[in-house]
Amino acid sequence: MTMRVHTDKRAVERAMDKARRAVSAGAIYFQGEAKKTLSASGRGRKHSGLNYRSSKPGDPPTVQTGTLRRSIQSDLSQANKGLARVGTNIKYASYLEWGTRNMAPRPFMRPTLKRSRSGMMKAIRREAER
Repeated sequence: MTMRVHTDKRAVERAMDKARRAVSAGAIYFQGEAKKTLSASGRGRKHSGLNYRSSKPGDPPTVQTGTLRRSIQSDLSQANKGLARVGTNIKYASYLEWGTRNMAPRPFMRPTLKRSRSGMMKAIRREAER
């Protein structure tokens, strides 16, 4: 036995567009929060001749040039599938996030995600309800 199901294509397209906008809103919110995390002043050692303090182990990295902060981007190319990515292509970001055998971690993405989940969900809900 075969059954046919007819759908309202416009309604489906509207729902998909709303979902894409909602996923995008959450990613853009998180991107902004990650950049704020990377804007904090360091609480570590003061280096002579430099205008910043290094970050303490466990704290987010201190801004020196701003390259890492500027590199945080949202990839919304698959938002229509419910997927968005926020991250960086800077190689040393993973060393900062996870540490190395010679350096303790200076995590910035994981703590930001944990801290900003409720704000992300609000951004997603707000966009979905529009």
